[in-house]
Amino acid sequence: MIHPLLILFCLFTGYAVGFAQPRVEVYHKNSDRLDTVMDFGVTLEGSPTTRTFTVENKGAATVAIYETNPNADPYYLIINVPGVPPEDPRKEEFESGQRLPYYVGAGKSVSFPVVFRALVNNPLFPPDRVVEALLKLRVVDSAAPTSASFDRTFRLRALKTTKILASTNPWIAYDSVYINPQPLTPTLPYTIDNAISRRVKVDRQLLEMQTAVVGVPEIEVDTFPSVEFSPEDSVVWNTRYKPYNRGLDSAHFLVVYRPDVSARPDTVLATISGFGVEQRLTLIGATGTPLPVVVRGDTVDFGSTPADGQGITARIVVRNEGNVNIGLLSEGKVGTQRDTSAFVIRQSLLSDGPTIRAGTFDTLEVSFVPVDGGDHRMRLVVNTDLLQRGITGVPDGAQTTQWFFKGFGQRPQIQVTPSALDFGTVVLLETCVSTVERTFTVRNVGNAELRVDSTRVSPSTVRLTVDPASFRIAPGSSQLVRCIYQPEFVGSYSGAITLFTNSLIRAYDVSYGAVVVEPDSISIGIPLLTTARPGSPVGLDVAVTPEAVKTVDRCVLSLTYNPSLLRYRGVLQAGSASEGAQVVDATEEPLGALRLGIQAPSNFLEKPLLITVLFDSFLGESASTDVAFTYKTVSGGARFSVGVFPNPALDDATITIVVPQEREVGVGLFDSFGRQYDSIETRRYSAGMHLVPLNVRELPPSVYTLVVRSGHVFSTIQFVVGR
Repeated sequence: MIHPLLILFCLFTGYAVGFAQPRVEVYHKNSDRLDTVMDFGVTLEGSPTTRTFTVENKGAATVAIYETNPNADPYYLIINVPGVPPEDPRKEEFESGQRLPYYVGAGKSVSFPVVFRALVNNPLFPPDRVVEALLKLRVVDSAAPTSASFDRTFRLRALKTTKILASTNPWIAYDSVYINPQPLTPTLPYTIDNAISRRVKVDRQLLEMQTAVVGVPEIEVDTFPSVEFSPEDSVVWNTRYKPYNRGLDSAHFLVVYRPDVSARPDTVLATISGFGVEQRLTLIGATGTPLPVVVRGDTVDFGSTPADGQGITARIVVRNEGNVNIGLLSEGKVGTQRDTSAFVIRQSLLSDGPTIRAGTFDTLEVSFVPVDGGDHRMRLVVNTDLLQRGITGVPDGAQTTQWFFKGFGQRPQIQVTPSALDFGTVVLLETCVSTVERTFTVRNVGNAELRVDSTRVSPSTVRLTVDPASFRIAPGSSQLVRCIYQPEFVGSYSGAITLFTNSLIRAYDVSYGAVVVEPDSISIGIPLLTTARPGSPVGLDVAVTPEAVKTVDRCVLSLTYNPSLLRYRGVLQAGSASEGAQVVDATEEPLGALRLGIQAPSNFLEKPLLITVLFDSFLGESASTDVAFTYKTVSGGARFSVGVFPNPALDDATITIVVPQEREVGVGLFDSFGRQYDSIETRRYSAGMHLVPLNVRELPPSVYTLVVRSGHVFSTIQFVVGR
């Protein structure tokens, strides 16, 4: 004990003496020291009942519970529970069992009584009513009553009755329970005490639902085949509550007994109630700009959207259709980086605050902005405070709501083969029109329809016709485009054919080039008079200047005649300047107008006869000729020539490659869809003409494109396999 003079000295000198909180435990049930409800059970009126609490001192100094000191907080106080006015007398049914103060020495445990008085015939304390009060204890160091304390509060509960059987808990409340609770259905005990010292037998146990029941009752009580109370003993029934839907459920549980054999039946009634709750966030609908957005269940479908960076924005309506307010904790996107970046949260649910009240609406604003083609899928995960709300039986995952977002990025993608056109060297003729035709293939390697809305030739003064000028291509398909070049002046020309499309490459350029030269001194002629017996074949010889034609690798002949007198039959090339060349075009449309296109592997031979055209019947007076040549200069050493014969071919063909100097050359064969069917290994060829065999026996009949490439220079030939 500290001497009073020492305390006075400390006060005057500025030193302080401190006391730590006592090291004690205060409990009323040794088997469960955390239980703070001190239940006195059922007591007959006029039969006081006593319970005790224990103070276990684990410190080195004596502790105490003193009488109330006017200068300090109360040490021992019995008050009414919250909700009961402080002046209500019911707290006075409880009192301490012995006079204060209480002392507990170091290392000791001492129990102290609390009494429920069970007063008789007092109108202030009527029977058959559960009485509750709070016992507030304050344990301090005995040497320092106003120092730090250890505080403990017990809830005192008792029932004073005139009946034999009764319960101190006539109302069993489950409060909020999640519908179909998991993993276990919550249970609570219901206890009835026998207040007399003899046996009491139960006649019936009844459960009566007070709310509507559909199927299995949501409140259950485990009953017994037979029940008999021992003297001053208790019986415990287990109750369960498993709500199947939202809302209030209640039931009465009745225990019917006879106080003695000759007495009328009496009943103990308990009310069991519970409230089923559910959290449910539901997608109600969505509006999208500029395209419609559809909500199906928990999925928001943005449909097909061009992958052009513009996107579509949807305003999505969400409703809290559960019966509890929802507190939002977080929102997050789940998916691959490609997909989550395509969906942009413009306005989250948290934007308007963390709470969505039951029955109210909230909105999400989400944009779908794909930058590449194909399907995009994402989950939006919303986490709530459901697990922190004190609700029983919340299943794992119920605190999380997931919505699925999907959309399809439309992305047509253009591929052009070849990427550049070489019209070669073109002879500008004075008496007829010189034309050169080249083709390129446009393929759609994307996942949406490719549109070529228009084409533009640059410079605009060039006479270059593109056919077709606009077209549509389905995904995986292709379109062959014909380009016909008609020179007007001598010189070198280059430019671009621009395709305006709906792909990410809005304007796609196909470059071209051509060299236009003078015709030199090539002389072309046919006999002035040709006679034949009607019905017999006739040949029309086309003569040329031998030393000049050897610089030419392509020619086009146009013949007009009377179709009632003549019919085209074929050509003879043996021994002529075109021997070894391929007839790449032989079109008689309309009748009486014949167009012959001849392509030499390198150049025509130095011979005076170009070709003999065969007709049935005989040549009439109206026959005329229009001959056009593609001219190749001798100095064009950077170019090479390619041919294939026969064309069409049945089983085998031969590719003719003429190179002006040693170089590497590669050969590939492609179908109309751009698929490569065959290829010949790239190899180095010496200057001159080379014959390369081509086996087409296994190829299906169709039109193919033969592509021969040497560095940045290449040549394409339409090649037909027919059987």
